[in-house]
Amino acid sequence: MGRLSAILLLPAIGACSIAPTLDDTNDTDLDVALCDELNAHRTDLRLPAVPVSAALMTVARYHAEDLAANGTGGTSCNLHSWSSNDPHWTGCCYTADNEQAACMWNKPREIVSYAAPGVEIAARQGARIAPATAVAAWAASEHHRVVIANDGDFADATWRAMGCAIEAGYATAWFGELAAR
Repeated sequence: MGRLSAILLLPAIGACSIAPTLDDTNDTDLDVALCDELNAHRTDLRLPAVPVSAALMTVARYHAEDLAANGTGGTSCNLHSWSSNDPHWTGCCYTADNEQAACMWNKPREIVSYAAPGVEIAARQGARIAPATAVAAWAASEHHRVVIANDGDFADATWRAMGCAIEAGYATAWFGELAAR
């Protein structure tokens, strides 16, 4: 967990040939499109695609829905915070000091028995966020870029699984080092 504790986080399926519009897609289509967009970005960086994991897709979906329904829980809580409004997980306020980092890293274990920590990147924009918008925002943020690109504190990580979700104005993506299931 050493490399994970050093980082401050802020707020495989083949590539889609036609990007869905936000008005004509369901949640699953947007979730898959977000994973496709992340893998396309990794390909642009000459990195391998990350296989999509049903387990991490579930964690991503739960968190996106929780954020859309409950927000972050306070002005000091960032997008890695979880509400206490659901029996599937323990709530926490993830603050800039990383005091609750384990809360985020352990969500895959807690929710779907994924036997390794997960690393999340999250974004928020207005009433609805598009997959390309989320990935562009993450690519422009050093804190998120290093996760996607296996750089910096994540240079030694090998992402073997990924899950993604979009709900309203929130996008979440989870990465894990265990093979997809």
